[in-house]
Amino acid sequence: MYKRIPVFHVANTVSLMGLFFSLWSIRSLFEGNTDFAIILFVLSGLCDLFDGKFARLFKRDAFQQQMGEYIDSFVDMVSFVALPVIFLFHFVSGMTLPLVLAVFYAICGIHRLGYFHIIKEDDFIGVPLTYITLALTVTYTFFSLFSATGTALFRAAIVLLFILLPLGFVWNRPVRRPSGKMYLLFIGLAIFVLVVIGSRL
Repeated sequence: MYKRIPVFHVANTVSLMGLFFSLWSIRSLFEGNTDFAIILFVLSGLCDLFDGKFARLFKRDAFQQQMGEYIDSFVDMVSFVALPVIFLFHFVSGMTLPLVLAVFYAICGIHRLGYFHIIKEDDFIGVPLTYITLALTVTYTFFSLFSATGTALFRAAIVLLFILLPLGFVWNRPVRRPSGKMYLLFIGLAIFVLVVIGSRL
């Protein structure tokens, strides 16, 4: 009889939903549906915003909690490292610059994830990886309002994001974790993106 390894837990549902949205976003980009990919990226970011709160609703043993941490981190690798890099390739043309930026971004993002696996987030420093979601989607939405996503200025803004945010990921300075009013701000910006971009579908 088939037996599965005991690693699945309902507490990880929201994290896995985020993975679903991220993979769907990647597929949408490959199909040329940028607006829908942006919406899915926002949804994956919202999942990450609330997956920890959802997981804490359930009683888990030490093994299940550790598995949840690893699953969340691996999902972050897809949602906030791989997916943004694909957006970068989608928005910025050329052979050298996008590749250099992608490698730089991915190295900084991966090192951040590895670092916080070691320290267990006891000392929260640097810019959270998930900030790429708001930064990229709000930038895209702003330029969309002026039908300017095909301009050199938009591409320059994307390049700047992929220089500054990776530096923020590995910045050795305390950065306040999202909470309270920051949650409301993030949700408000997410709704703004969803409404503006969703109205174009």
